[in-house]
Amino acid sequence: GDRKTRDGTLWLDYPSVGGPSPKIRVETSSANPTFHYRHSLWMNGGEGWPWVGASAVEGLRELTLRDLKPGSYTIRLHFAEREGSLPGARRQSIFLQGQKVLIDFDILTVAKQPLTGVVREIEGVRIEGSLTLKLEAAAGATLISGIELIRNP
Repeated sequence: GDRKTRDGTLWLDYPSVGGPSPKIRVETSSANPTFHYRHSLWMNGGEGWPWVGASAVEGLRELTLRDLKPGSYTIRLHFAEREGSLPGARRQSIFLQGQKVLIDFDILTVAKQPLTGVVREIEGVRIEGSLTLKLEAAAGATLISGIELIRNP
């Protein structure tokens, strides 16, 4: 479900399963994405909020957030590999606004163990009303747990 952190960041679940959420236009492109939900108690620590890393979408190709305020943003991408994964079995490249920001990214190699949060931060992403995230798998299916947008002053 939706959750607000102490610093005021509002996290929204997608697709919404925890009740009504604020209306934000989200468009996705994928043949058959799989949504995974786990309780945060299963997480082994790492970076980011455990309840963000505990859930994920697998097999997503593209996601666009619409009706955003124009400006410069810092984008934090949250990941946590699933149980039973092996290093190198899932490698992906990530694009924001058409620019490649992560190349051949292997979550498990970075995290060292499954169910461990990994956050990658990209600064200075220009948004003119919408943000497009594209994921390309080099091995396995794509996987991402969360996208955090922080508008720069």
